[in-house]
Amino acid sequence: VTAVAAAVFLHGLLCYHMLWPAARGLGPVVRRFSTNAQEVWLTIDDGPSGERTVALGKALAERGARATFFVIGERLRQQNDVARQVLALGHTLANHSDSHRVWTFWISFPARIRCEIRRNQEALRAVGAAEGLAWFRAPAGHKSIFLHPELRAVGMRLIGWTRRALDGVRCNPAKVVRRICTGVKAGDILLLHEGKHDRHGQEASNHCILLVVDELHRRGFRCVIPQDSQLV
Repeated sequence: VTAVAAAVFLHGLLCYHMLWPAARGLGPVVRRFSTNAQEVWLTIDDGPSGERTVALGKALAERGARATFFVIGERLRQQNDVARQVLALGHTLANHSDSHRVWTFWISFPARIRCEIRRNQEALRAVGAAEGLAWFRAPAGHKSIFLHPELRAVGMRLIGWTRRALDGVRCNPAKVVRRICTGVKAGDILLLHEGKHDRHGQEASNHCILLVVDELHRRGFRCVIPQDSQLV
């Protein structure tokens, strides 16, 4: 009985560190950055989403806000012009895996992990996205036990978040603003998504993200892209 209980406990502990995005039992996860100013890092997952991504990039730039778009390699390869326009607006692109296989990434073996990372890196280099090449965000934050060794092999860091909008399925603007902005602190990493819809099926991500940025500005925060040396 004791051996079975121990096995169950260890299995549960391993699953926790694989599936809980903030867990660091398998390796370091960046969740904040060091700053002495009222600054936050706006990160936006799951693009590019065509002209909506460009429109979002322009609207952010008009507000003086910079963001890092964690993009999916398969989508990036089909939207090189979109990616270059976003970069020209002062934003950065970073690696969010090649195929975004949420349900299987965390149980993937080294060869699959390596492919997911490196194919996206190739797509990022092809559009000139040099600034974000050291950053990787796993699909849904789920980590394979083989992920950190593969990241170390190519000099990359796993980027998590401090605050998330929970907008991955449905975008409710009021709830998104409340989740992100209530209690926000300098150095927080904020996670939002693009290409999501509201309960009526209408695209709502851009509207939600811009509401968040406007509220952050109202509270005295700037959206910046930190240096790698600031990440903790």
